[in-house]
Amino acid sequence: MMPGAQMGMNPMMNFPPPQMGLGGGLNQTTSLYVGNLSPSISEEILMQMFSKFGGLSNVRIMKDSFTKKSREFGFVSFFSKDEAEEAQRAMNNTEHFGRELRGDVKKNVKNLPKDANVVIRNLSKAISSRVLTEHCSEFGQIVSCYVKTQVVGNVSESCGYGYVQYSDSLSAKKCIEELNGKEMNGQTIVAEIFVPSSQREKPGLSNMYIKDFPESWDQSRIEEWLGSRFSEFGEIQSKAVFTDKTHNKFYAFVSLDSPEAATKAQKEIHGSEVGDEGAKATLYVNIAIPKNMRNRMFNAQRAKKKNETNIYVRSLKMDVTEEQLKTIFGKYGEVTSTCLREWAGHVGSGN
Repeated sequence: MMPGAQMGMNPMMNFPPPQMGLGGGLNQTTSLYVGNLSPSISEEILMQMFSKFGGLSNVRIMKDSFTKKSREFGFVSFFSKDEAEEAQRAMNNTEHFGRELRGDVKKNVKNLPKDANVVIRNLSKAISSRVLTEHCSEFGQIVSCYVKTQVVGNVSESCGYGYVQYSDSLSAKKCIEELNGKEMNGQTIVAEIFVPSSQREKPGLSNMYIKDFPESWDQSRIEEWLGSRFSEFGEIQSKAVFTDKTHNKFYAFVSLDSPEAATKAQKEIHGSEVGDEGAKATLYVNIAIPKNMRNRMFNAQRAKKKNETNIYVRSLKMDVTEEQLKTIFGKYGEVTSTCLREWAGHVGSGN
């Protein structure tokens, strides 16, 4: 138990000011990035987890500016580099609140070789970050290594791929030569240099989402119809039928060999009627947008909405409170949030 906890004290109250590095930012050599955090972990809990390794200068969990919910990663800053590195070695890949925690010493990615980051795909879901690190450490010095996970229900599961950042390009090359095409835990893996999405060739979207099938159709009939109808527009790369258990209905995905074929199929089949006489249904067909692209679109929309309703006020007196702001601006509409910030440059700035 932490000092003061028995008396009901807030363990965050007596934090010293953050240790600053060059340019006024947190010192990178003493700050740890802590990822894959459970939403149940608060800053107080995070401090308890890491304070046993040394004195902490700052603990922060990053939150979504719109929902105020945890973004499931944060930063823990120590007063010394040795303490930060000891905490990283001890806590990285350990399980907390049902998730495998990821801890990395904060670094400037601009200083790392671009061709020293390896992505490893088709991993067995039994491969954890710790196991992947053990496999890859023999090829060179690892800066960071983790398996990408997602939460299914209340359980964190592997997405089947991971990233290994080496300190030098030669180590990454050796890793790829040794692991690409090899079997790991019963699966043939793919290892290659990671290319950021911004630098990849942007293919068109050729995957379609289909729903509103006739209620009399079962899964086998839907699969048969998909194969027959969509093959008229191009070669089918993949197709799958799923059950919406909430509404007890089927939906499907079909991927064609080109974006042009998919667009033509979508325009022609969407809104058409299928089924037996007297039991027809009007189909819904649309191009399926990948989840990461949808998230970027939603985030952009949220940011736009937030900026349209957010007012910046300056030149306030130092004794103005948030309650006073709410009272003044509440005359014009509902105030959803307020935030008072002190301008750090006002002391001794000469302005």
